[in-house]
Amino acid sequence: MFLKKRVRRSPVLPWSLAAGVANAEPAISITPAGGTLIDEPLSIVVRGLESGAQVSVKARLVDDRGIAWTSEALVYADNDGIVDLTSAASTGGTYQGVDASGLLWSMMPVTPDELDTYRKEMPKHPERTAAPTFDEPGESELRIWAERNGRELATTLYHQRRIAADVEVRAVRDGRLRGVLYRPKGGSGSRPALIWMMGSGGSVDSRYAPLLASRGYTVLALGYFGYADLPAASHNLPIEYVGEALDWMARETGRSRTVVVGMSRGTEAALLTGSFYPDKVAGVVAYAPSHVVNNGIDDKGNVAVPNWTWQGKPLPFAQASFPDAATWLKMGAEKPYMGTPIYLSAWNNPGADERYGIPVERIAAPILLISGSGDDLWPSAIGGDRIVARLKAKNFRYPYRHYRAPGAGHLFTPPNFVSTMSDWTFLRAIFVSTGGTPALNAAASRQAWSELLRFLGQVDGAKRKSR
Repeated sequence: MFLKKRVRRSPVLPWSLAAGVANAEPAISITPAGGTLIDEPLSIVVRGLESGAQVSVKARLVDDRGIAWTSEALVYADNDGIVDLTSAASTGGTYQGVDASGLLWSMMPVTPDELDTYRKEMPKHPERTAAPTFDEPGESELRIWAERNGRELATTLYHQRRIAADVEVRAVRDGRLRGVLYRPKGGSGSRPALIWMMGSGGSVDSRYAPLLASRGYTVLALGYFGYADLPAASHNLPIEYVGEALDWMARETGRSRTVVVGMSRGTEAALLTGSFYPDKVAGVVAYAPSHVVNNGIDDKGNVAVPNWTWQGKPLPFAQASFPDAATWLKMGAEKPYMGTPIYLSAWNNPGADERYGIPVERIAAPILLISGSGDDLWPSAIGGDRIVARLKAKNFRYPYRHYRAPGAGHLFTPPNFVSTMSDWTFLRAIFVSTGGTPALNAAASRQAWSELLRFLGQVDGAKRKSR
């Protein structure tokens, strides 16, 4: 049974003030014009300033809970009285250096000096989030302004969309399948269809899938636990469930093969699905991957349980030596918890790769791996490297690539999403260190998006590599 819903276009307001001219009042211009998708690079320029003047350029949006998120760049005008954020370095505010997207990813619900306290007090304030919250994809209104010494010089409104107005959104509830389908108007043409799976937080993706559908791809944001009436915890989950989703997508799109994407824990599902259903998978993308099957976690916090099953039997797993639930909670309540050393210890056990390694060489399609070398949650860059080593050792005959983002952490987002708390945050009753820095994570996310789009553009034409 499907529930149909069509995203409607919101009225678009004027996107900028008139461009400044010599001796004119300060004015802000933004390109491209408002109403574009959020992944588009922005050029924000302030003209009509005093030569060499230090000004503050700020941005503000209000999320669907009424929380205001604000960012700031402290910059100097050039000799012509112009501040161009694609080339002007911010010396203070919410980000440092030259970053055209800095005002977008560095937004905060409090001042920079208050951010650590905001995060540390999250256990007392369950309503607090690490990024703006929106009930559904749609349009955001940004107010962007310039000020000097507390006096506003110029202001403008700018609108960004997280989904195109003509994308169809349908809740999926068919048999035991649960998820949300995003379909572009008129279908995907020759573009591949995708299944997108989240990580250990469960639920369904609501960021990538809408944007990809806006770019012409049909995407099923698939829930496999922690969503609707699916199991609450990640343990004893059948890979056949994803196989059913592949069959469902084949009927829905008329395409016999689908690209499978996983993030974090979901990379195990994506890589296993590609290995067990090679004739139905057109490509595999793994964000923050593991090269082995890891333990699950049940609804009582027990971690000595299998995460995945195949043909009714648990898949052998590398058992990370986590402390008991009470100790784990105590550790995570005192400081951000780092899982990488614990997972790495399990991954480095003699024979772990042979016993628990995912048989990625069985995948009959291109593979894209995306990781950050500063991942604190689990060692995804090492996992990606070991997948590559296995593919090479097995003479894998399809294209593969590992984008290893220097210094970046575990969390990736589409371009220009808020990344201010992407290095550590409060999750599932504990503080978790995810690694990297907000700036490095934002830059890695932009590059990873480019890698993803390039990969998808090549999937249909990918040929077997010669030996």
